[in-house]
Amino acid sequence: MLYGREENEVFSVWYRANTIETLTAYATMVGLQVEIMKENADPSYTSFDSLSYGVSKLFSSLPFSLFRPHIVGILKKE
Repeated sequence: MLYGREENEVFSVWYRANTIETLTAYATMVGLQVEIMKENADPSYTSFDSLSYGVSKLFSSLPFSLFRPHIVGILKKE
């Protein structure tokens, strides 16, 4: 509703690899070496105007995963 999407444009999703630990385990299972794997803050992800952007930016500086919605990684073939 927040983004103005119609119900038929939204699909069910089941995340199975949404933690650093799980992604690292999967990478290792297929022979990839993890160079970097970290959570990344993105205040624009949860902001809709200048006030919510400021609040999101403040919360994204906290050390909780809830406020870092993206996982960024560099994997290397061994």
